[in-house]
Amino acid sequence: MWLLSRYCDEEGRDKVQVLRHVPDEGADLEQAFRDHARQLAAVHPTAFTLRCEGRVRELRPAVYEELLAIGREAIQNAFVHAKATHIDVELAYGSKAFELTVRDDGLGIEPEYRNGRPRHWGIAGIRERTAQVGATCELTSAEDEGTVWRFHLAAAIAYLPEPRQPVVTTEEAQDSESV
Repeated sequence: MWLLSRYCDEEGRDKVQVLRHVPDEGADLEQAFRDHARQLAAVHPTAFTLRCEGRVRELRPAVYEELLAIGREAIQNAFVHAKATHIDVELAYGSKAFELTVRDDGLGIEPEYRNGRPRHWGIAGIRERTAQVGATCELTSAEDEGTVWRFHLAAAIAYLPEPRQPVVTTEEAQDSESV
């Protein structure tokens, strides 16, 4: 009994550690999602595409961590449960908002499970993390037509502030030219 308890404790800690992934310095969502998909595709062969739209901007660290966990869970669900032939992820860096979309052509999520299942934390965790960062979450799914997760977050919340460019007066510009 003691051995089983210890095993369960260790397994639980390992699972929490995976959820609390600490990003590497300079890490970006695109590469993190590609790496995650590559690992999953080794076990669940499925076509995967990822594209970025807009000018990539640096996300706030807390937003990055939550979006990473949300996206990884949605991607993993598509690979493991959807029986999809294709999974498409889109990162849209807009001037007014950031959007993450995860789309698959798999089985779809049954209506009674779209808010999660008892003792399963994937969908519930996605929804909780989305609310935690102030994003909205839209889930559309139809039997044998796949699932689309769309996460929308206002730019002011999503992105780090852009560095301000120093304002150079005409007089300063002339002084620098004469040097």
